[in-house]
Amino acid sequence: MNVGHLRCFEMVYEERSINKAARRLFMSPQGVGKNIQLLEGELGTELFERTKHGVFPTGSGELLHVKAESIIRQLEELKFSMEQLKQQRIMLRVGYVCGVFNVLPFKAILGFMDAHPEVQVTWGEYPNVTMHDMLKSSKIEYGFGVGIKRDSHEDGLVFRRIVKRAAMLLVYEGHPLYDHMSVRVEQLKDERILTLNEDFYIYYALLAECSSCGFVPQIVAKTTDSAALFHLCAQRVGLAVLPEYNCENFGLPGVRALRLEDDFGLVVHSAYKKENENIEVIRLFDRYLKEYL
Repeated sequence: MNVGHLRCFEMVYEERSINKAARRLFMSPQGVGKNIQLLEGELGTELFERTKHGVFPTGSGELLHVKAESIIRQLEELKFSMEQLKQQRIMLRVGYVCGVFNVLPFKAILGFMDAHPEVQVTWGEYPNVTMHDMLKSSKIEYGFGVGIKRDSHEDGLVFRRIVKRAAMLLVYEGHPLYDHMSVRVEQLKDERILTLNEDFYIYYALLAECSSCGFVPQIVAKTTDSAALFHLCAQRVGLAVLPEYNCENFGLPGVRALRLEDDFGLVVHSAYKKENENIEVIRLFDRYLKEYL
């Protein structure tokens, strides 16, 4: 049974329309229809009743829908296991967002590698959204990211909260806020703002917090480099907003990091694909992290 055919079936079941399902799957309606026909031929039964008002599941379609999620998960686990067997080694691909290892020591991964030399571990740094997409497409098996309320099933992923950290504001010497102990977002209304770019969760959190205070921030520069924010702030280009954990290893004379009082929800979390939760190497790594933390 083909996983792609089952995913087509599930999308048509949800949308009650081949055309709508095709748009969500980035396929042609003909391609989706052909996959449904192949699945019906394999099972020897009609899965949908075609009408001028859309397609509606038959009794067989309803039964398959109940079973489809489990079948897809088992097929994906089988495919993963076959790939591991073919390569004659166990692999674990880990993705992480910039700055995460200021909170979670990298020696956690090194410790796992020492404890399990039979597992070949690789890792890479990705933007937050990219990492989650890679998890969902099984291009990596485990990830560490940043987001809000990332402690439950969401988008087919299982999240576990590691730690919650604050957002900080970098202020240059001579600015009226420089001697403050903390700052509220509403105080940034007329300020020139520096921030990490759209690859980072804090960018969207900043926009949301400013919007709740009734204004759009005057963002004059965006970057992927936390260190650049310190240098731009030191040059008095503007005030910089960034996660607390990005401040811990940086510092420049004449620049202070002040806590933003507003709750940005910067939750550092671990994540893996729910469909893969029974794969032994993922369970092994997740169990190790729970003990380590």
